[in-house]
Amino acid sequence: MSQAVLIVEDEPDLRELLAIVCRRAGYQVVTAANGRLGLEAIEKQAFDLVVSDIRMDEVDGLELLQNIRGPLALTMPVILLTGFGGTDEREALALGASAVLHKPCTPQVILKKIAELIG
Repeated sequence: MSQAVLIVEDEPDLRELLAIVCRRAGYQVVTAANGRLGLEAIEKQAFDLVVSDIRMDEVDGLELLQNIRGPLALTMPVILLTGFGGTDEREALALGASAVLHKPCTPQVILKKIAELIG
């Protein structure tokens, strides 16, 4: 059985690109357009890893991470993507992010990090 990856990204083109790249690498992929939809997906299905943008409307990536580590008490790796760095990155790591990658980054960089975290 292939490993399940949840991609949470509000930018449709990037969300679809990441989904395609992960599927081609053999992962089962579910996508969500924001953190609220990402949380709904997590409540319905178990995931081996989450890739999420930090800055999104409704529920952002940091709030998503807080819910994953806090109330949901899940330990799967979470990779957060940011175009800003600095405060976002420090806060994400403090909240339990497995990695923070800076946009723009290539799909290959994201795939390499996924492989490091879940094989």
